[in-house]
Amino acid sequence: MLFQNQLMLYISKNSISVHKILIGKNPTSTLVTEFSWTPELLPGIINTIRRKVGSKTRIVLSEDLAYVASFSLPASTPNLVEAIKEKAQEQIPDSLDETIWDYKIGSSASKTSQTIPVQVAALTQAFYTSFSPAFIKAKLAIEVMEPISLALARLTAAEPNLHIIAYGSTDSLLMATQHEYVFVTQRVSQITKESLLRFIEIMKTQYAITPLKIIASGIVKSGSELHIEQVPLENKLLNPLIGLAFRKDTNTKETNVLNLAIAKGTHVKTQSEPGNTISENTQSVNTVPPEVNQSSHRRTILVMVLCLALLGIIGAGVFSYLMGPKEKTPVQPTATPPLYTPSPIPKTASPTLPPLSKFSVVVLNGSTREGVASKLAALLTENGYQVIQTDNADTSDYQSTEIHVKDNVPESVKIALDKLVKTSYASSIYGPVVNQKPDIIIIIGQK
Repeated sequence: MLFQNQLMLYISKNSISVHKILIGKNPTSTLVTEFSWTPELLPGIINTIRRKVGSKTRIVLSEDLAYVASFSLPASTPNLVEAIKEKAQEQIPDSLDETIWDYKIGSSASKTSQTIPVQVAALTQAFYTSFSPAFIKAKLAIEVMEPISLALARLTAAEPNLHIIAYGSTDSLLMATQHEYVFVTQRVSQITKESLLRFIEIMKTQYAITPLKIIASGIVKSGSELHIEQVPLENKLLNPLIGLAFRKDTNTKETNVLNLAIAKGTHVKTQSEPGNTISENTQSVNTVPPEVNQSSHRRTILVMVLCLALLGIIGAGVFSYLMGPKEKTPVQPTATPPLYTPSPIPKTASPTLPPLSKFSVVVLNGSTREGVASKLAALLTENGYQVIQTDNADTSDYQSTEIHVKDNVPESVKIALDKLVKTSYASSIYGPVVNQKPDIIIIIGQK
Protein backbone atom coordinates (compact mmCIF):
# COMPACT_ATOMS: atom_id res chain seq x y z
CA MET A 1 0.00 0.00 0.00
CA LEU A 2 1.09 3.58 -0.62
CA PHE A 3 2.38 5.48 2.40
CA GLN A 4 0.37 8.64 1.76
CA ASN A 5 -0.34 11.67 3.94
CA GLN A 6 2.12 10.37 6.51
CA LEU A 7 5.33 11.47 8.19
CA MET A 8 8.59 9.87 7.06
CA LEU A 9 12.22 10.18 8.17
CA TYR A 10 15.42 10.91 6.30
CA ILE A 11 18.50 10.01 8.35
CA SER A 12 21.98 11.15 7.37
CA LYS A 13 25.29 10.96 9.17
CA ASN A 14 24.63 14.14 11.16
CA SER A 15 20.90 14.87 11.05
CA ILE A 16 17.41 13.38 11.17
CA SER A 17 14.61 15.19 9.35
CA VAL A 18 10.86 14.56 9.48
CA HIS A 19 8.88 15.09 6.26
CA LYS A 20 5.16 15.24 5.49
CA ILE A 21 4.41 13.22 2.33
CA LEU A 22 1.34 13.95 0.21
CA ILE A 23 0.69 11.45 -2.58
CA GLY A 24 -1.52 12.64 -5.43
CA LYS A 25 -1.31 13.92 -8.98
CA ASN A 26 1.70 16.03 -7.97
CA PRO A 27 3.33 14.32 -4.95
CA THR A 28 5.01 16.65 -2.47
CA SER A 29 7.37 16.37 0.47
CA THR A 30 7.42 19.10 3.14
CA LEU A 31 10.05 19.43 5.87
CA VAL A 32 8.39 19.37 9.32
CA THR A 33 11.42 19.48 11.62
CA GLU A 34 15.08 18.52 11.72
CA PHE A 35 17.52 17.46 14.46
CA SER A 36 21.29 17.18 14.75
CA TRP A 37 22.07 13.78 16.26
CA THR A 38 24.86 11.92 18.00
CA PRO A 39 24.67 8.43 19.55
CA GLU A 40 24.24 10.07 22.98
CA LEU A 41 21.36 12.32 21.86
CA LEU A 42 19.63 9.74 19.63
CA PRO A 43 17.31 8.15 22.29
CA GLY A 44 15.85 11.53 23.28
CA ILE A 45 15.45 12.63 19.66
CA ILE A 46 13.67 9.40 18.67
CA ASN A 47 11.28 9.83 21.63
CA THR A 48 10.44 13.33 20.38
CA ILE A 49 9.96 12.04 16.83
CA ARG A 50 7.75 9.21 18.11
CA ARG A 51 5.28 11.79 19.41
CA LYS A 52 5.16 13.44 16.00
CA VAL A 53 4.98 10.48 13.61
CA GLY A 54 2.89 8.04 15.66
CA SER A 55 3.57 4.34 16.09
CA LYS A 56 5.17 3.57 12.69
CA THR A 57 7.10 5.26 9.91
CA ARG A 58 9.28 4.71 6.85
CA ILE A 59 12.95 5.68 6.67
CA VAL A 60 15.34 6.68 3.88
CA LEU A 61 19.02 6.41 4.81
CA SER A 62 21.87 8.41 3.33
CA GLU A 63 24.39 6.26 1.50
CA ASP A 64 27.05 6.67 4.24
CA LEU A 65 24.85 4.81 6.78
CA ALA A 66 24.32 1.72 4.63
CA TYR A 67 26.14 -0.50 2.13
CA VAL A 68 24.70 -1.56 -1.23
CA ALA A 69 26.25 -4.55 -3.00
CA SER A 70 25.37 -6.01 -6.40
CA PHE A 71 26.48 -9.27 -8.02
CA SER A 72 25.30 -12.37 -9.88
CA LEU A 73 25.27 -16.02 -8.85
CA PRO A 74 24.79 -19.17 -10.91
CA ALA A 75 21.11 -20.10 -11.12
CA SER A 76 21.89 -23.58 -9.79
CA THR A 77 23.57 -22.27 -6.60
CA PRO A 78 22.71 -24.51 -3.60
CA ASN A 79 22.04 -22.93 -0.16
CA LEU A 80 21.23 -19.64 -1.85
CA VAL A 81 20.95 -17.46 1.27
CA GLU A 82 24.34 -18.60 2.59
CA ALA A 83 25.89 -18.08 -0.84
CA ILE A 84 24.43 -14.56 -1.04
CA LYS A 85 25.78 -13.73 2.42
CA GLU A 86 29.25 -15.05 1.57
CA LYS A 87 29.41 -13.11 -1.71
CA ALA A 88 28.05 -9.90 -0.14
CA GLN A 89 30.62 -10.13 2.65
CA GLU A 90 33.37 -9.85 0.01
CA GLN A 91 32.08 -6.36 -0.87
CA ILE A 92 30.87 -5.13 2.55
CA PRO A 93 33.64 -4.27 5.08
CA ASP A 94 31.52 -4.67 8.24
CA SER A 95 30.69 -8.17 9.44
CA LEU A 96 27.15 -9.11 8.40
CA ASP A 97 26.88 -11.07 11.66
CA GLU A 98 27.15 -7.78 13.58
CA THR A 99 24.48 -5.77 11.76
CA ILE A 100 21.21 -6.17 9.87
CA TRP A 101 21.11 -6.96 6.15
CA ASP A 102 18.69 -8.07 3.46
CA TYR A 103 18.66 -9.06 -0.21
CA LYS A 104 16.42 -9.31 -3.25
CA ILE A 105 16.64 -11.17 -6.54
CA GLY A 106 16.75 -8.86 -9.58
CA SER A 107 13.70 -8.69 -11.82
CA SER A 108 15.73 -9.90 -14.83
CA ALA A 109 16.07 -13.35 -13.24
CA SER A 110 13.99 -15.92 -15.13
CA LYS A 111 13.59 -19.68 -15.23
CA THR A 112 15.78 -19.90 -18.33
CA SER A 113 18.51 -17.53 -17.10
CA GLN A 114 21.90 -19.04 -16.20
CA THR A 115 22.61 -16.40 -13.55
CA ILE A 116 20.71 -14.69 -10.74
CA PRO A 117 21.21 -10.92 -10.20
CA VAL A 118 21.28 -10.16 -6.47
CA GLN A 119 20.96 -6.85 -4.63
CA VAL A 120 22.13 -6.67 -0.98
CA ALA A 121 21.86 -3.81 1.50
CA ALA A 122 23.23 -3.64 5.06
CA LEU A 123 23.42 -1.04 7.80
CA THR A 124 26.88 0.05 8.86
CA GLN A 125 27.73 -1.59 12.16
CA ALA A 126 28.34 1.80 13.85
CA PHE A 127 24.89 3.10 12.87
CA TYR A 128 23.13 -0.16 13.77
CA THR A 129 24.63 -0.16 17.28
CA SER A 130 23.29 3.36 17.96
CA PHE A 131 20.06 3.09 16.01
CA SER A 132 18.57 -0.21 17.19
CA PRO A 133 18.28 0.42 20.98
CA ALA A 134 16.88 3.95 20.47
CA PHE A 135 14.03 2.83 18.20
CA ILE A 136 13.23 -0.20 20.35
CA LYS A 137 13.07 1.89 23.52
CA ALA A 138 10.81 4.48 21.85
CA LYS A 139 8.55 1.69 20.49
CA LEU A 140 8.65 3.27 17.04
CA ALA A 141 7.91 0.61 14.42
CA ILE A 142 9.65 0.83 11.05
CA GLU A 143 7.48 -0.34 8.16
CA VAL A 144 10.18 0.05 5.49
CA MET A 145 13.80 1.23 5.59
CA GLU A 146 16.20 1.44 2.66
CA PRO A 147 19.23 3.42 1.38
CA ILE A 148 18.63 6.50 -0.76
CA SER A 149 19.94 4.80 -3.93
CA LEU A 150 17.21 2.13 -3.83
CA ALA A 151 14.50 4.76 -3.28
CA LEU A 152 15.78 6.82 -6.24
CA ALA A 153 15.96 3.75 -8.50
CA ARG A 154 12.24 3.18 -7.91
CA LEU A 155 11.46 6.61 -9.38
CA THR A 156 13.19 5.79 -12.69
CA ALA A 157 12.05 2.16 -12.95
CA ALA A 158 10.14 2.91 -16.17
CA GLU A 159 13.38 3.73 -18.02
CA PRO A 160 13.97 0.82 -20.44
CA ASN A 161 17.77 1.06 -20.55
CA LEU A 162 20.70 1.27 -18.16
CA HIS A 163 21.11 4.87 -17.00
CA ILE A 164 22.95 7.07 -14.51
CA ILE A 165 21.16 9.07 -11.82
CA ALA A 166 23.19 12.16 -10.87
CA TYR A 167 21.54 13.20 -7.60
CA GLY A 168 22.85 16.43 -6.13
CA SER A 169 22.28 17.17 -2.42
CA THR A 170 24.34 17.76 0.72
CA ASP A 171 25.87 14.34 0.00
CA SER A 172 25.79 14.06 -3.79
CA LEU A 173 25.44 10.65 -5.40
CA LEU A 174 26.14 8.99 -8.76
CA MET A 175 24.49 5.64 -9.43
CA ALA A 176 23.95 3.24 -12.32
CA THR A 177 20.54 1.56 -12.37
CA GLN A 178 17.99 -0.28 -14.51
CA HIS A 179 14.57 -1.66 -13.52
CA GLU A 180 15.12 -0.75 -9.82
CA TYR A 181 18.40 -2.73 -9.73
CA VAL A 182 21.36 -0.62 -8.61
CA PHE A 183 24.62 -1.77 -10.20
CA VAL A 184 27.07 0.64 -8.60
CA THR A 185 27.00 3.85 -6.54
CA GLN A 186 29.58 6.53 -5.76
CA ARG A 187 29.34 9.44 -3.33
CA VAL A 188 31.00 12.64 -4.62
CA SER A 189 31.52 16.09 -3.15
CA GLN A 190 30.08 17.74 -6.25
CA ILE A 191 28.52 16.54 -9.48
CA THR A 192 30.54 17.85 -12.43
CA LYS A 193 31.32 16.71 -15.95
CA GLU A 194 34.67 15.38 -14.71
CA SER A 195 33.07 13.32 -11.91
CA LEU A 196 30.55 11.90 -14.40
CA LEU A 197 33.30 10.90 -16.84
CA ARG A 198 35.25 9.17 -14.06
CA PHE A 199 32.11 7.31 -12.98
CA ILE A 200 31.36 6.16 -16.53
CA GLU A 201 34.94 4.89 -16.83
CA ILE A 202 34.47 2.85 -13.62
CA MET A 203 31.25 1.40 -15.04
CA LYS A 204 33.02 0.32 -18.24
CA THR A 205 36.30 -1.01 -16.83
CA GLN A 206 35.14 -2.63 -13.57
CA TYR A 207 31.56 -3.66 -14.40
CA ALA A 208 31.57 -3.86 -18.22
CA ILE A 209 28.40 -1.76 -18.49
CA THR A 210 27.73 1.44 -20.46
CA PRO A 211 24.99 3.98 -19.65
CA LEU A 212 22.60 5.06 -22.39
CA LYS A 213 21.23 8.08 -20.52
CA ILE A 214 21.95 10.47 -17.63
CA ILE A 215 19.14 11.74 -15.39
CA ALA A 216 20.20 14.78 -13.35
CA SER A 217 18.29 15.87 -10.25
CA GLY A 218 18.82 18.18 -7.29
CA ILE A 219 21.78 20.55 -6.90
CA VAL A 220 23.71 19.88 -10.12
CA LYS A 221 25.36 21.89 -12.88
CA SER A 222 23.29 23.09 -15.80
CA GLY A 223 22.63 20.70 -18.66
CA SER A 224 25.21 22.21 -20.98
CA GLU A 225 27.99 21.86 -18.37
CA LEU A 226 27.18 18.19 -17.75
CA HIS A 227 26.69 17.25 -21.41
CA ILE A 228 28.68 14.17 -22.42
CA GLU A 229 28.95 13.20 -26.07
CA GLN A 230 26.59 10.42 -27.21
CA VAL A 231 24.92 10.18 -23.78
CA PRO A 232 21.56 12.03 -23.62
CA LEU A 233 20.93 14.15 -20.52
CA GLU A 234 17.52 14.71 -18.89
CA ASN A 235 16.78 17.00 -15.94
CA LYS A 236 14.16 15.48 -13.66
CA LEU A 237 12.94 16.23 -10.14
CA LEU A 238 13.56 13.11 -8.02
CA ASN A 239 12.71 12.91 -4.32
CA PRO A 240 13.83 9.68 -2.56
CA LEU A 241 11.20 10.13 0.18
CA ILE A 242 8.45 10.12 -2.43
CA GLY A 243 10.18 7.11 -4.01
CA LEU A 244 9.89 5.22 -0.72
CA ALA A 245 6.30 6.41 -0.19
CA PHE A 246 5.37 4.82 -3.55
CA ARG A 247 6.72 1.46 -2.42
CA LYS A 248 3.94 -1.13 -2.10
CA ASP A 249 5.93 -4.33 -1.51
CA THR A 250 6.80 -4.47 2.20
CA ASN A 251 6.58 -8.25 2.71
CA THR A 252 10.19 -9.18 3.37
CA LYS A 253 9.55 -12.93 2.99
CA GLU A 254 9.50 -12.52 -0.80
CA THR A 255 12.88 -12.90 -2.52
CA ASN A 256 12.19 -9.93 -4.80
CA VAL A 257 11.70 -7.58 -1.81
CA LEU A 258 14.53 -5.86 0.06
CA ASN A 259 13.60 -4.25 3.39
CA LEU A 260 16.13 -3.48 6.12
CA ALA A 261 13.33 -2.91 8.66
CA ILE A 262 12.43 -6.61 8.85
CA ALA A 263 15.15 -8.45 6.96
CA LYS A 264 15.58 -11.98 5.67
CA GLY A 265 19.24 -11.60 6.53
CA THR A 266 20.97 -11.70 9.89
CA HIS A 267 19.72 -9.94 13.02
CA VAL A 268 21.93 -9.59 16.09
CA LYS A 269 21.46 -8.40 19.65
CA THR A 270 23.13 -5.10 20.45
CA GLN A 271 25.83 -5.13 23.08
CA SER A 272 24.36 -2.09 24.79
CA GLU A 273 20.91 -3.65 25.28
CA PRO A 274 21.07 -7.48 25.35
CA GLY A 275 17.89 -9.17 24.26
CA ASN A 276 16.68 -6.31 22.03
CA THR A 277 16.47 -6.71 18.27
CA ILE A 278 15.17 -4.51 15.51
CA SER A 279 12.62 -7.00 14.27
CA GLU A 280 10.03 -8.80 16.30
CA ASN A 281 10.53 -11.70 13.85
CA THR A 282 14.09 -12.15 15.11
CA GLN A 283 14.74 -15.37 17.01
CA SER A 284 17.35 -15.37 19.75
CA VAL A 285 19.53 -18.51 19.93
CA ASN A 286 20.49 -20.24 23.18
CA THR A 287 24.12 -21.26 22.68
CA VAL A 288 24.48 -23.02 26.09
CA PRO A 289 24.28 -26.86 25.72
CA PRO A 290 21.42 -28.54 27.72
CA GLU A 291 23.83 -30.64 29.80
CA VAL A 292 25.63 -27.51 30.99
CA ASN A 293 22.32 -25.99 32.05
CA GLN A 294 21.36 -29.17 33.98
CA SER A 295 24.76 -29.37 35.70
CA SER A 296 24.50 -25.74 36.74
CA HIS A 297 21.02 -26.41 38.15
CA ARG A 298 22.27 -29.32 40.30
CA ARG A 299 25.14 -27.22 41.66
CA THR A 300 22.70 -24.49 42.65
CA ILE A 301 20.54 -26.94 44.64
CA LEU A 302 23.61 -28.41 46.43
CA VAL A 303 24.84 -24.95 47.48
CA MET A 304 21.39 -24.08 48.83
CA VAL A 305 21.26 -27.28 50.97
CA LEU A 306 24.72 -26.62 52.44
CA CYS A 307 23.77 -23.03 53.30
CA LEU A 308 20.62 -24.17 55.09
CA ALA A 309 22.60 -26.75 57.12
CA LEU A 310 25.18 -24.15 58.13
CA LEU A 311 22.46 -21.74 59.23
CA GLY A 312 20.92 -24.51 61.35
CA ILE A 313 24.20 -25.20 63.19
CA ILE A 314 24.77 -21.48 63.89
CA GLY A 315 21.19 -21.09 65.14
CA ALA A 316 21.54 -24.05 67.53
CA GLY A 317 24.76 -22.62 68.99
CA VAL A 318 23.18 -19.20 69.57
CA PHE A 319 20.14 -20.79 71.26
CA SER A 320 22.37 -22.88 73.57
CA TYR A 321 24.39 -19.84 74.61
CA LEU A 322 21.32 -17.75 75.40
CA MET A 323 19.60 -20.49 77.46
CA GLY A 324 22.69 -21.69 79.43
CA PRO A 325 23.88 -20.45 82.92
CA LYS A 326 25.66 -17.12 82.84
CA GLU A 327 28.60 -16.12 85.10
CA LYS A 328 28.52 -12.60 86.36
CA THR A 329 31.73 -10.70 85.87
CA PRO A 330 32.48 -7.37 87.55
CA VAL A 331 32.29 -4.41 85.27
CA GLN A 332 35.66 -2.66 85.03
CA PRO A 333 35.60 1.09 84.62
CA THR A 334 36.95 2.21 81.30
CA ALA A 335 38.62 5.46 80.48
CA THR A 336 36.65 7.86 78.35
CA PRO A 337 38.40 8.16 75.02
CA PRO A 338 39.41 11.64 73.97
CA LEU A 339 36.96 13.41 71.69
CA TYR A 340 37.91 13.39 68.00
CA THR A 341 38.03 16.80 66.41
CA PRO A 342 37.66 16.48 62.67
CA SER A 343 39.84 18.60 60.43
CA PRO A 344 37.93 21.25 58.48
CA ILE A 345 36.89 19.99 55.02
CA PRO A 346 38.15 22.32 52.29
CA LYS A 347 35.35 23.71 50.16
CA THR A 348 35.53 23.06 46.44
CA ALA A 349 35.10 26.16 44.37
CA SER A 350 31.85 26.31 42.43
CA PRO A 351 32.25 26.78 38.67
CA THR A 352 32.09 30.45 37.79
CA LEU A 353 28.99 31.28 35.78
CA PRO A 354 29.31 33.78 32.94
CA PRO A 355 26.70 36.56 32.80
CA LEU A 356 23.46 34.68 32.12
CA SER A 357 22.00 37.63 30.23
CA LYS A 358 24.39 36.73 27.37
CA PHE A 359 22.24 33.70 26.52
CA SER A 360 18.91 34.13 24.70
CA VAL A 361 16.10 31.81 25.82
CA VAL A 362 12.80 30.82 24.17
CA VAL A 363 10.18 29.08 26.34
CA LEU A 364 7.51 26.97 24.59
CA ASN A 365 4.45 25.35 26.17
CA GLY A 366 4.29 21.73 25.01
CA SER A 367 1.66 20.75 27.59
CA THR A 368 -2.10 21.19 27.97
CA ARG A 369 -1.71 23.55 30.93
CA GLU A 370 -2.18 27.25 30.35
CA GLY A 371 0.25 29.96 31.43
CA VAL A 372 3.17 27.66 32.29
CA ALA A 373 5.49 29.23 29.71
CA SER A 374 5.01 32.70 31.21
CA LYS A 375 5.60 31.42 34.75
CA LEU A 376 8.84 29.66 33.80
CA ALA A 377 9.94 32.72 31.79
CA ALA A 378 9.45 34.90 34.91
CA LEU A 379 11.52 32.46 36.98
CA LEU A 380 14.32 32.47 34.41
CA THR A 381 14.30 36.28 34.19
CA GLU A 382 14.54 36.54 38.00
CA ASN A 383 17.65 34.39 37.85
CA GLY A 384 19.36 36.51 35.19
CA TYR A 385 18.50 34.76 31.91
CA GLN A 386 17.44 36.73 28.84
CA VAL A 387 14.02 35.37 27.81
CA ILE A 388 13.25 36.71 24.33
CA GLN A 389 10.03 34.80 23.54
CA THR A 390 7.26 32.63 25.02
CA ASP A 391 4.88 30.68 22.79
CA ASN A 392 3.11 27.36 22.29
CA ALA A 393 5.12 24.38 21.00
CA ASP A 394 4.28 22.52 17.78
CA THR A 395 2.22 20.03 19.81
CA SER A 396 0.80 19.82 23.33
CA ASP A 397 1.67 16.17 24.11
CA TYR A 398 5.26 16.50 25.36
CA GLN A 399 5.49 14.22 28.38
CA SER A 400 8.66 15.67 29.92
CA THR A 401 10.39 19.02 29.63
CA GLU A 402 13.15 19.32 27.03
CA ILE A 403 16.03 21.82 27.15
CA HIS A 404 17.76 22.27 23.78
CA VAL A 405 21.07 24.16 24.03
CA LYS A 406 23.64 25.25 21.46
CA ASP A 407 27.28 24.20 21.66
CA ASN A 408 28.33 27.72 22.68
CA VAL A 409 26.52 27.39 26.05
CA PRO A 410 29.10 26.44 28.73
CA GLU A 411 28.63 23.27 30.78
CA SER A 412 28.30 25.32 33.99
CA VAL A 413 25.31 27.18 32.51
CA LYS A 414 23.70 23.92 31.35
CA ILE A 415 23.99 22.47 34.87
CA ALA A 416 22.65 25.62 36.54
CA LEU A 417 19.77 25.88 34.04
CA ASP A 418 18.79 22.22 34.41
CA LYS A 419 18.87 22.56 38.21
CA LEU A 420 16.66 25.66 38.08
CA VAL A 421 14.10 24.12 35.70
CA LYS A 422 14.00 20.91 37.75
CA THR A 423 12.53 22.89 40.67
CA SER A 424 9.27 22.86 38.68
CA TYR A 425 9.59 20.23 35.94
CA ALA A 426 11.25 16.90 35.11
CA SER A 427 13.74 18.17 32.55
CA SER A 428 16.53 16.75 30.36
CA ILE A 429 19.29 18.45 28.36
CA TYR A 430 19.34 17.83 24.57
CA GLY A 431 21.46 19.08 21.69
CA PRO A 432 20.23 21.93 19.50
CA VAL A 433 17.49 21.61 16.93
CA VAL A 434 18.92 22.22 13.43
CA ASN A 435 18.81 25.94 12.53
CA GLN A 436 18.05 26.80 16.15
CA LYS A 437 18.47 30.58 16.50
CA PRO A 438 18.26 31.24 20.27
CA ASP A 439 20.98 29.82 22.50
CA ILE A 440 18.42 27.88 24.56
CA ILE A 441 14.94 26.49 23.77
CA ILE A 442 12.87 25.07 26.66
CA ILE A 443 9.80 23.00 25.75
CA ILE A 444 7.59 22.43 28.83
CA GLY A 445 6.02 18.98 29.07
CA GLN A 446 3.23 17.54 31.21
CA LYS A 447 5.65 16.60 34.02
